[in-house]
Order: sequence, then structure tokens, then C-alpha cells
Amino acid sequence: MRTLPVDTYVERHHIIPRSIGGNNSKSNLAVLTAREHFICHWLLIKMLNPGIERSKMFRALSLMKAKTKDQHRYTSPITSRVYEKIKPEVSKHQTMLMTGRVPTESHRKKMSAALKGRKQSEEHRKNSSLARIGKPGHKWTEEQKEKFLKRVAEQGGAMLGKSHSTEARQKMSKSQKERITDEERIIRSKRSSGENNPMYGRKQTEEAKKKMSRLGWKHSEETKAKMREARAGQNTGRTLSEETKKKISEAMLAKIAAGELTPWNKGKTLKKL
Repeated sequence: MRTLPVDTYVERHHIIPRSIGGNNSKSNLAVLTAREHFICHWLLIKMLNPGIERSKMFRALSLMKAKTKDQHRYTSPITSRVYEKIKPEVSKHQTMLMTGRVPTESHRKKMSAALKGRKQSEEHRKNSSLARIGKPGHKWTEEQKEKFLKRVAEQGGAMLGKSHSTEARQKMSKSQKERITDEERIIRSKRSSGENNPMYGRKQTEEAKKKMSRLGWKHSEETKAKMREARAGQNTGRTLSEETKKKISEAMLAKIAAGELTPWNKGKTLKKL
């Protein structure tokens, strides 16, 4: 048995890893330095044939760089060749582990608690927005849609049968207003205008128009009251410029000429004053 200097940082290594059947017996443990431990895990990948056990070793090697207050780990950087080899295998293994798994209610609460209170920096938000400019949104396949609808039907959505309280709505509204800067609004507008717009160059079918039409659809009295309350005082002191009035008038006349809009006084006779 070798003797190392007293101040040498060491770690216990399982000769046969526990994830593939090893145990904590003395005969299966070896005391190694951080560098030796890293090399052993690198060699395990080379020794095992492709499969679940080798995937687990890729995962273990990727965690050799993880540190805690009690672990000092191997400090030399992983070379680009090693990194290139590790990452695809680790990703593939993680996908295999998570496919078909549904987080438990307890797990969801833990994730929610961990993310609560976290705020992205303005720089991070800006970079995220810039990165999405010109990129089309993710489209679900028919299979993904069916799986999602089936899961919602079986488990229920997060807000199924629930509604936000007035206080919660006010907080969400305030948060959204504070979060979106004028610069962000301009970026979002550019992202969905012109050729970036999903509807650019496309026309709605007659069937789609009928589905979208609100003909015969009416707000309930409760909804009307809420809308009146929300709009109360919004236009106080506002005066439309002559240019804005002209644009509105021209847009309305164009719609009437195209048959898209029926004048409110069509077929009616105005009473003389």
C-alpha cells in the first residue's frame, strides 16, 4: 500500500462502479488523487462496450468536473477532443432516462420553489430576444399534439378548473409592464413583422375565416361590466391628431369598399333635426 503526503487531496474510487453492480466493500474501493480518479473514469469508457453501462460512465466522467465545498476535483481543463466525445453520449443518456417520465407533484413543487424569485438580468433578456429575431417558432408534430392532449386529458393542465385571483392578475400585469422595455417592444415588433411573420404572403381560407368570425357571439353582462371598468379613464384627456383621424377614416372606407365592413347606418334613414 502506497503512502501519500498528509496534505494530499484524495477521493474514494469504486473499482466496479456502483451504477453497474459494484458495492462499498473494502475490496472494491481504492484511494486515488483527483487526477488519478479522472483517468480511471476515462479508461472505464474505453473498456466498456456501447450500451447502458457505457452511457452511465460517460455521465460519471462529465460529473468529475463538478465541485462542492468538500471536493476539489481535477482542476486541469478537459481537452476539446474529450469534451466532444463526452457531450453527445451524456445528452443521449439523459434523453433516454427522461423519456416517458412525468414529474411527480412533489418534484414540481421543488422545481417551482427553486425557480421562485429568480430574475434574469437585463443583458440576458436582451441577448435572448436578439437570438430569436428571424427564427421561426417551434411547430409541434401531429404526434406531439396528440401526446400533449392525451396527457392534459389524463392529468389535467396546471390551471385546469382554476382561475387567477385579482391580486395575482395585478402582480402579473405589473411584472409584465416593468419587464418589457420600449427597446424590447421594438425588437418584438421587428421579430413578427414582414417576412418574419408566420402569416406573411398567406391568406386565410373561407373556412378559417368562418371559424374566427364572431358573428352572433356576444359578451355576457358580467364581461361587459368588467370591460367598461377596465377602460374607464383610459382615454381621459386624449385627443386624436388630424393625421390619425384621417388614417382611421381611410382604413374604414377601404374595408367598406372591399365589402369587409358594413356601415352602421346602411339601410337606415337619418332623422332631421
